[in-house]
Amino acid sequence: MLRTGSGESHIKQVSYSLCNICAYHSLRHLVGDLTMMFVNFMPSITASKGYRGRETVARAFVDYYDNKGHESGSAWAKNRFNVSIKNGISVEDTAKFECGGGIAILVNTVPSVFWMLYHVYSNPLVLEDLRQELSTIILTTETPDGVPIHKIDITQIKTGCPLLTSTFQEMLRCRAMGTSVRQVMEDTLLDGKYLLKKDGIIQMPSRVIHTDQGIWGRDVDQFDHRRFTKDGLESARKRGDGAKRPSPAAFRAFGGGHTLCPGRHFATTEIMTTVIMFVVRYELKPVSGDWAAPTCAKTNIAATIMEPDTDIDLLVQPRVGFEDASWGFGLADSEMVFAVAEEDMRWPMKRSEIIIKALDSIGLMATTKRTATTGFGWGKDRLRAKRGAIMREVWGFNRAVR
Repeated sequence: MLRTGSGESHIKQVSYSLCNICAYHSLRHLVGDLTMMFVNFMPSITASKGYRGRETVARAFVDYYDNKGHESGSAWAKNRFNVSIKNGISVEDTAKFECGGGIAILVNTVPSVFWMLYHVYSNPLVLEDLRQELSTIILTTETPDGVPIHKIDITQIKTGCPLLTSTFQEMLRCRAMGTSVRQVMEDTLLDGKYLLKKDGIIQMPSRVIHTDQGIWGRDVDQFDHRRFTKDGLESARKRGDGAKRPSPAAFRAFGGGHTLCPGRHFATTEIMTTVIMFVVRYELKPVSGDWAAPTCAKTNIAATIMEPDTDIDLLVQPRVGFEDASWGFGLADSEMVFAVAEEDMRWPMKRSEIIIKALDSIGLMATTKRTATTGFGWGKDRLRAKRGAIMREVWGFNRAVR
């Protein structure tokens, strides 16, 4: 609300807020039209909402940079901008590049948070179990005035909350829909009857594997927040649900084998932290009174997590007994990561090793020989040309990145 005499700065704040709302909806339009944007056939007509949305988001980023917003942002935001400028990329092209960055950091984490909250709050038992588990890692003190201060170290979640981790894994099993793609390096015969020819391409949809009754048991269609815990399997067997021990190779929410999502640890921490904040602090109830699961028919090509077609209007209230408390969330300096994928449990890595592996997976680790190839299997010159072509055609760059 604007007040008389509020001043130019307040008007600017309102203007920026409106621009942010507009940019958010424009980003959703871009994501929704991403398939046709990739096809790149007259996108201004065939993907008009996404095409205009990209321009709106890019303009919002230009305003953000022109107003020095990144200078008060995170180290990540500042470094991305500085690297672009240092390499001769204009502010306008940097802004367009960040359209892709916005999709990368939001397209799967946002629906993951949605489904976690849905599965937790729609089942009172799950909610109570998680609150009970999280209560063991909450450190409570008081101010001199007697106001409670609750602190949670997210690092403790990595080892002290197996039920929360299992709930996250089960959500991914039920809602992930990514596809692993591999190239056959030599003729291979599987199970004595399936011949995979050299240079062929194999696609392994996680959705098919995650819903296979032969792998997960008769309760495969049920959401069991204890499925990935040791006691959860025993309890299911006692109930006679035909539950089976989850196969490490069958859980492919982050890919599998040598190629795993390089951002899985950051994304898991981000999602877990957000969910924890809600679980320990708030009560969520649907305005309609019913936790009806929305359909996911419109999930876009870039997503590996099902996107709800409609929102659920919620009534959000502070938990009884926690209304006046102060909350603090921290992340201690720890080399530990969330071990969600089986490969992380077998071969745990330090953060420094994860960064190196992530860079190597996208072909950015420098080599000493000019004839060396990148992680994509392309020569450096070809990679540069390919990257530039993709940026020009898909993200609207004015020129290739050098």
